[in-house]
Amino acid sequence: ATETADEEEEQDELYDLKIIFSVKELSKSKPRLCSGEGCKLAACCVWASNLSPDEPWYYCVDCQEQDFGGWPEAMDELPLKFMTEEHKSIIIRKCSAQEDPVMPDLP
Repeated sequence: ATETADEEEEQDELYDLKIIFSVKELSKSKPRLCSGEGCKLAACCVWASNLSPDEPWYYCVDCQEQDFGGWPEAMDELPLKFMTEEHKSIIIRKCSAQEDPVMPDLP
């Protein structure tokens, strides 16, 4: 069977980290929860797919590690250029069940 020009090529679905929630956002009494199935942790970030860029996926540190292998390694793939110790500690406290989760390597 030959493909017609009308048929769209199937694209690979790629996800990008779009937002890392601020200390203020994470400090709310009711922070946004992780979209992970059955997960009760606060989300620390938002990922989006190239196939549905307007549909945000909210992730905690643990579910992000499970689905994407953790934080992006390349600095230019992170939406922040630096992260304070306060910011790191609130993400660890609210968005992970691990004692010492891997955090982005930001100054």
